Amino acid sequence: QNAPKMAQLEWQRFFPSTVEVKETKEFGRGVYAREKIPRGTEILRSEPLVHVLETSAVEDYCSCCLVAREVRDQFGRTQRALKKCKKCGFVYYCGKECQTNDWLLHKRECKVLTGVKAIHEQPLWWDKDCRGDDYTAYVRLLIRMQMRTGEGCTNREIDLLCPNNTALEDQYTPHTGIPSRLAIHYLKTKIGMPGTEEELLRLHCKINVNSFGVKDQQVISIGSGIYTGPSFLNHACDPNCAQVFEGRTLILRAIKTIQPGEQLCIAYTHLLATYQQRQAKLWNTYRFHCQCYRCLSECKQDSPYHIMYATTGENNCVYLLNCWCYYICAAYR
Repeated sequence: QNAPKMAQLEWQRFFPSTVEVKETKEFGRGVYAREKIPRGTEILRSEPLVHVLETSAVEDYCSCCLVAREVRDQFGRTQRALKKCKKCGFVYYCGKECQTNDWLLHKRECKVLTGVKAIHEQPLWWDKDCRGDDYTAYVRLLIRMQMRTGEGCTNREIDLLCPNNTALEDQYTPHTGIPSRLAIHYLKTKIGMPGTEEELLRLHCKINVNSFGVKDQQVISIGSGIYTGPSFLNHACDPNCAQVFEGRTLILRAIKTIQPGEQLCIAYTHLLATYQQRQAKLWNTYRFHCQCYRCLSECKQDSPYHIMYATTGENNCVYLLNCWCYYICAAYR
């Protein structure tokens, strides 16, 4: 009887007293409001367990704080005030402090990045057409997660992330289109990734399920991060919360008024996606079918979602576009 209470206490340390984490038969682990939360309220600020920049953004943002650093010369031209790592020549930092703070995680990937860059620049051996900027970021995220497993307290945070097994090993590795186990075997044997294949596969499953896309102030994706507390939130296609970012810090805000006892939810998929697209994304990545109010309403004749599709067609999603604008504006209030 004490085990569930101990688990709840451990989960609760990532959240303020205004919300609680509990487990139910219907939704599993979830986050619920203890009191009324007005729209626009900042619920939580969370720092990443690990984070990386997308390859296309490494020269424009500090790899540690994720803040764009720009200065103008005497002619008014924009100059980057970032300095790259002299060893790997791949990541950039805004100053000595950020480079020092990031070195604990970067020192191991620094040795591997030359091999990773070679993979990024050349077609992968399993598919001549298979390559992409984010594959390098994925490998870096996997390395950093593996390094975190050696830290006692942090390792416990990783254990709290779902899933705790390799049940999702039939997933496909992001941006490669190949089975996860095959990708992990390649990284282990050809690049010399640290850790056993089973350990890396377990971390891979956690990355796939729990990673957040980090966005800048223009809501443009610049990287990925693992945030322990926010990863406890369940999905809804009509969410009442949204995440925005200040550098690498994730800020969770209420975009609707949340009543006591109501579950806090975020969107795992794009709000402009169709019902079929959302369900496919959720099943392929998270292995569940969404049955939220929006998904169930789309099947009803008198729902606004059904009327939108019936009157304007899928290619003219005016209703959903308004939802998306509301989502962004409310999150940044």
